[in-house]
Amino acid sequence: MVVRERSCVVLCVLLWEREGHLGGVIAYEAGVLPLMAELGGSVHRRFQSQGGTDESVEIQVLSFPAEQSAVTARDPN
Repeated sequence: MVVRERSCVVLCVLLWEREGHLGGVIAYEAGVLPLMAELGGSVHRRFQSQGGTDESVEIQVLSFPAEQSAVTARDPN
């Protein structure tokens, strides 16, 4: 992965399902991740698995420009 911004904050997000709600997690993330661009962020990768009790169902690699990260962290949406 190449991040071309001068200075950025890169996050690796791991998501787990609530038992029996795998489809809900995936659908929710598909709906909210497009908002990243509005907040100055980027979604670099999304990796999905079949889930399980000890396994995350999705891993996301996200980034924000460093100057935006503090603002984004306080965004009420």
